[in-house]
Amino acid sequence: MKLFSPGCTIFLDKIAKVWYNTCIGFGFRRKGLKLKKKTTLPNTAGRKAAQKKYNAKPEQVKRRAARNKTRAKMMREGKVHKGDGKDVDHKNHNPMDQSAKNLRVQSKSKNRSNNR
Repeated sequence: MKLFSPGCTIFLDKIAKVWYNTCIGFGFRRKGLKLKKKTTLPNTAGRKAAQKKYNAKPEQVKRRAARNKTRAKMMREGKVHKGDGKDVDHKNHNPMDQSAKNLRVQSKSKNRSNNR
């Protein structure tokens, strides 16, 4: 048994989104009302194909190789270890700059929350 027609459910979805955005705007999240928002995109075939194409670009291949090289360098120096849950952070967000003053070891969560 259907309670609402398809047009009505779309309307209700829009109302729910407006209500959610209003709650976030007024700061209800900070006052104890727990609202969950989907933050990741679904792993659809189109998204995967687009990501694969992006990762294959020569510029991205060079940047990835530079990041891997930096990680290997830090492993040789004994600053990081395999499976330690740490990332090698480039302070200026440029993986091509591998100078010692530009590198630091951070937890994965802290490094990946940095704004670019």
